[in-house]
Amino acid sequence: PLVRASIQMLSAGVMLILAGFLTGEDKNFSVSAVTMESFLPLLYLVVVGSLVAYLAYLWLLERWPPSIVGTHALVNPVVAVFFGWLLADEVIHDRQVFALIVILASVGLVPFKKKKPVEVKS
Repeated sequence: PLVRASIQMLSAGVMLILAGFLTGEDKNFSVSAVTMESFLPLLYLVVVGSLVAYLAYLWLLERWPPSIVGTHALVNPVVAVFFGWLLADEVIHDRQVFALIVILASVGLVPFKKKKPVEVKS
């Protein structure tokens, strides 16, 4: 899994760099304009958001059913809202709280399988 993930991430990185050059994004970029305030969150997203999270996802896929592993996509917005509130003093409104409750409730229902009906032989 590590080699496959590495190949996928490296090839995606190369493709995105090429796309950036083809669209001219390099013309407006200056390394001196990058502040530590913007570099550190980017570094965090690269290391934690991409490398750690993706490798954990692949590791989990080998050990758990995809239906359970896939719930991470539902939990991520909840975590993002929480950290926005905790670290950036963002306000959480009533509609967001309701949506977060619905999301968490739906994630909680995933492990419960519907039992197959028992066939009655006559």
